[in-house]
Amino acid sequence: MIVILTLEIGTQLWPTLRDDLAYQRLLILNGEWFRLLSAGLTHTNLYHALLNLGALFIISQTYPKQTEGWKSVAILMYLIATSSLLVLTLYPNIDWFVGISGALHGFLIWLAINDWKQHRWLNSTVIAVVIAKVVWEQFFGGSSATSGLIGARVLIEGHMAGAICALVSAPLAVLFLRNSPEK
Repeated sequence: MIVILTLEIGTQLWPTLRDDLAYQRLLILNGEWFRLLSAGLTHTNLYHALLNLGALFIISQTYPKQTEGWKSVAILMYLIATSSLLVLTLYPNIDWFVGISGALHGFLIWLAINDWKQHRWLNSTVIAVVIAKVVWEQFFGGSSATSGLIGARVLIEGHMAGAICALVSAPLAVLFLRNSPEK
């Protein structure tokens, strides 16, 4: 998680990087595929970055063993890229965004699915709450208070995309790891 924190601080110190790294639909469709990943590594302002880093901190404290090391960073990067790709595919009206919140919704679901056998009730509750939040947002929109704080509309479509990516990918990863040969 130190890698994510370092990248976040860097983009806050050099705000011109935001537009160079942001999800910009037309630029992605013209070959700048790196933006599917880099958009999650920058934010609209310091409050936006702190909100997302705070959420990442809470997630890492909730699942400390699962968020150690390079595998958790790889999973989070995967969720940033795939949720951005899903936004590109499903929401052609979204031209620009930054932030990691969609991937964080997916990351929390991924970790709960991965840890499900250890704490079934707790992880079932976590998954249900994240799904309920995402569905609620689809009907009632994102928080206006959060929107005011970050200086942009809350990208609820990204939250949905992150949740979908995790709900599809995490069970497949668990099955693959369970059926892979022992080393």
